[in-house]
Amino acid sequence: MSGKLRIVVDSNTLFSAFLYDGVPQECIDYIAQNHILIVPEYCLIETTRVIQRKRPDKAKEWDLFLTTFDPFVVYKDQADPFMSEIPPIRDEKDEPVLAAAMSIKADIIITRDKDFFTPEIQSVFDVYKAGDFLMLFAHD
Repeated sequence: MSGKLRIVVDSNTLFSAFLYDGVPQECIDYIAQNHILIVPEYCLIETTRVIQRKRPDKAKEWDLFLTTFDPFVVYKDQADPFMSEIPPIRDEKDEPVLAAAMSIKADIIITRDKDFFTPEIQSVFDVYKAGDFLMLFAHD
């Protein structure tokens, strides 16, 4: 594929990339440098909640990180009109991610969430785990 891809990353990818060195962090760095990194507002809010709950010792560091993190953010009011168009997904908490992806015509969603790896969703978006994405796209 030529040109920049529009790639949505979800909350679990953000959480892992922020807290740990490794594949999710490499994936986000690669996307930010070579494609269009898209994060739904919902995912930023959810990641903040998870960090406050699971890793409160990292909350201030996360807040500081957000001042320099510069993805394209899809806000709730941009995504909400697309809620009626999303493919079915088991967990309704994932619906805002799909609506955001629909609203900006995303090419790819990066996630570990098994609920995104269904024929219905994969008929609309290519869905990859971070490591699989890197193996397929970061070949230099």
